[in-house]
Amino acid sequence: MRRSLALVAAAVLLALAAQPVKSRALAIRAGWPRFHEYVLLPPPSAAPVLAMGFRELAADITWARATVYYGSARPGDPGSYLYLDRFIDNILALDPKFRRPYLWAAYAVTYKHGNITAEEAKQSLHYLERAMKAFPDDGEFYWLAGIRLALYIKGETEEETRRIRQRAAELIEQAVRKPNADPTWATIAADLRSELGQREQAIRELRELILITDNEAARQQLLARLERLVHSVDVANALERAAHEFEEEHQRYLPYAPATLYVLLGPPPPKGIDFARLATERDLISFEPTDAEAEPVSTAEDAMTPPEPGHLADGLGDDAGAVHRTDAGPPR
Repeated sequence: MRRSLALVAAAVLLALAAQPVKSRALAIRAGWPRFHEYVLLPPPSAAPVLAMGFRELAADITWARATVYYGSARPGDPGSYLYLDRFIDNILALDPKFRRPYLWAAYAVTYKHGNITAEEAKQSLHYLERAMKAFPDDGEFYWLAGIRLALYIKGETEEETRRIRQRAAELIEQAVRKPNADPTWATIAADLRSELGQREQAIRELRELILITDNEAARQQLLARLERLVHSVDVANALERAAHEFEEEHQRYLPYAPATLYVLLGPPPPKGIDFARLATERDLISFEPTDAEAEPVSTAEDAMTPPEPGHLADGLGDDAGAVHRTDAGPPR
């Protein structure tokens, strides 16, 4: 007991003694020259040329410089982060397939002066859009872009805001379908769809993901969200049973393929042709016309027989007489 009290007392004394040291260190740091005054970077378009073939090495060096520069900046100082965009653009120009800077940039350009602003969110989206082009199968970029749109960007009109939130829902739904994505992201998309009045689409998306996900914990979260949407436990339970049946069938027939591919392929076809399943009540080969469909067949004798007088005008009605009267001369 005494030993514990002694340790606590020592920790308190060390904390109190560290305060003057901290204040002194901050005072010394305040007198240092600003780091950004010594930054020298080429334009992003020239960086690959200046790398002289060592583009990945140059990207790694610039990446190391960028992290040091970011850590040395002073949050809240108007002059801080002045060259942050130039660092990021240089790295991506040197190595467009360098994944980490994309994700780092999406966070680094935000919260530079306190709470995230709409302009910072748009700048973050700029790098996320580039990331989605470079890594189209990486769901994290799509998810983060959807979150940025949904939470931090608003339109000037209500209709524009609605389009932005709909785009956010679409991005998150795309993210969920990417390899190794978190299925629970779909609950955010469902909330956005519900706010937009697109409840049926939200239910449809949740049902699809519940069927194809192999993450049982995520499936339970999706089922709970679906239950709140449909206000019915029976529907959620039925869908859960269908999901388990689908998973069993998938593992039985095509376990080495993803569930989304099995949805397209389905179970293997039967080994032989089952004629009993193909049989129908109607004869598909022969054809016998009914009495109404039967037509008289003309013969050669009928073709040689001249028509009787007056028969040529049969069926023409009054128009035939009108033609003859016209030929006789102009009306008086």
